[in-house]
Amino acid sequence: MPEDRQPRGMKPGSKPFGFSVTGSSRCQPTPSLGGGCTLPILGAVPTEAEIATTFETVLRERFELDPLALRESEDAWRFQIGELRLEAVVHYVDLRVGGYLCAMDGGVDIDAVYRDLAEAEPLGLARIVESDNYLRVSVKLPFALVTSASIEQAIRDCVALADAPQAHRLTGKWRRW
Repeated sequence: MPEDRQPRGMKPGSKPFGFSVTGSSRCQPTPSLGGGCTLPILGAVPTEAEIATTFETVLRERFELDPLALRESEDAWRFQIGELRLEAVVHYVDLRVGGYLCAMDGGVDIDAVYRDLAEAEPLGLARIVESDNYLRVSVKLPFALVTSASIEQAIRDCVALADAPQAHRLTGKWRRW
């Protein structure tokens, strides 16, 4: 591209940011495309029905639970592992897995809660979040990343985080008694 035909917003002499696609799972520099990033090839994105089937298979085979008994709808489930009550739903663009830690008072200082949440370390895929005055453990898996292994990991990370020191600290401080 001639210098006088530089795209708007780019400094003269700079190269456009380029991308290429390879089978690598990591970002690789692509000098021939202006120093951009090489993106990994992702497999076909599963459909909502395929994700639901995979989720039910994981519940049955890896956690020895009856998915039909736990099904709330064709794409939502409620179940318990240990002391943690969990729910999962196939959402518009992701699979959501989460569990309730505790309810909080309606008049809680939500800014203080969010400051504490910002300091809470995630565990694997799971994070501690606030939702409708509840503290929850939560994982959101984009459809492109949903596999049997990632579903199992999401559930196990939720259970592990619910029993981790950071969750105990937050529930001890914010639980509605």
